[in-house]
Amino acid sequence: MSHRATHIISPYEYVAYATHLKRLSEDDRYCRFRSVTSDEAIEKYVKNIQNNPNEIVIAHYGDDCGIDGSLQLSIIENPVQEVRKKIAELSMSVLAESRGQGIADALIEHAILHARSLQVEQLVTTCNPSNKTMIHLAKRIGMEVDGDFEEKNAELLLQKPGIETISLDLFRQQLGTVDYITKKTANAVSLIWKTFYVNLWDPEDTISLR
Repeated sequence: MSHRATHIISPYEYVAYATHLKRLSEDDRYCRFRSVTSDEAIEKYVKNIQNNPNEIVIAHYGDDCGIDGSLQLSIIENPVQEVRKKIAELSMSVLAESRGQGIADALIEHAILHARSLQVEQLVTTCNPSNKTMIHLAKRIGMEVDGDFEEKNAELLLQKPGIETISLDLFRQQLGTVDYITKKTANAVSLIWKTFYVNLWDPEDTISLR
């Protein structure tokens, strides 16, 4: 299990999610949305999914209390009545400056665990062939990847959940919440200390030794 703490965001955190997506570079936005995406389009997108129970966002918070990595699970309603398989599509993004720290691994671990607890039977994702990072991650977790030069598709069959799956999912959620609160507290204490230090040390009150 990754040491990175992640948690499913609550409604009031979707503002931070939109900020995270808008911090992505133009190339990263293209990889995430598979199209050129403006700030306005991101705002509209996040607003549309915020109250959708079939859209689940798992986030990792950096030390600055901003979201530096996220994974979105979209539960897909299968239009074929004979096919009862529950499917979820995943989309992920990690800020360039936060890569190589195990954040993507933590997000995908949490996503698989939560999807299993929701009795999702299959994870799928679609990405551009240029998104080498996502393709590499998909293969590393055992997803079958195929497609052509225009689009790559990957899928992973999930094991049925047990009691321990749901318990571990709840534990990870609690761990992520504690991590977020700890970082918020540390930032608040740091801000208070800096404010106190600046007010305490006033250059105008310094006694001249000359």
